[in-house]
Amino acid sequence: GGAPPTTESERTLLRLGSANTSARAAAEISVRKALATRKRLDEFDKRLCTELDRFRKSKASEVRGAMLAYAQHREEYATSAESLWIRVLPKIEEAHLSLDPFTAGAAYEEALKKVEAAKQDQELKQKDLHQKQTEKVDEPTRGRRGRGKSRTAREESRTKRSKSRTTKVQIE
Repeated sequence: GGAPPTTESERTLLRLGSANTSARAAAEISVRKALATRKRLDEFDKRLCTELDRFRKSKASEVRGAMLAYAQHREEYATSAESLWIRVLPKIEEAHLSLDPFTAGAAYEEALKKVEAAKQDQELKQKDLHQKQTEKVDEPTRGRRGRGKSRTAREESRTKRSKSRTTKVQIE
């Protein structure tokens, strides 16, 4: 004897034992091929595990970088939003205060005074403009017809003539 066979290939060799030497040689070749295949499979498994570890580490690094970039982007956004609120908040508070019933009355009265002053100013401008236009119309114009007549007087005489023509046409 010796130690009992541990692998399937060793057990196969013992079974063949004293059998045909050519079958024994074929079995040994088959066992060697199986051992070589097993060795290559172990090397492949080891290389695959190494590559997977390297891949995980590189992806973890990429994900960490992406998360860092996202965090920086959010920080920049928060900073810009904060600066926007710093500028806008006083305006909102001012508008809110103008709606406060205790302060709104005075603001409302002041706004009404401004509107009334603007209306009066506009009315004065319109009166001045109307007066200037009236002065131009009433100035005597020089031309072949209607010497010394004002523009309004000429327009009145035209209107009378056209009415009289209309009356004549209706009579006939």
